[in-house]
Amino acid sequence: MTPMDDYQKTFKTWDAIASSYEKQFMGLEIYNDTYAYFRGLLPVPEADVLEIGCGPGNITRFLTVN
Repeated sequence: MTPMDDYQKTFKTWDAIASSYEKQFMGLEIYNDTYAYFRGLLPVPEADVLEIGCGPGNITRFLTVN
């Protein structure tokens, strides 16, 4: 098996469980205080933040909506 085959297997696995993962974790609010603290550290309200591989997007949603 080549490394690319391993990547494809990983992608297919995550694609298969993405919907279930999102349902379980998108509404998770346990860390909202931490996200609010982080947002308060940003130098300006419109600061650019790059979020990579951090789940279903709940952190991004919190930072942009709240």
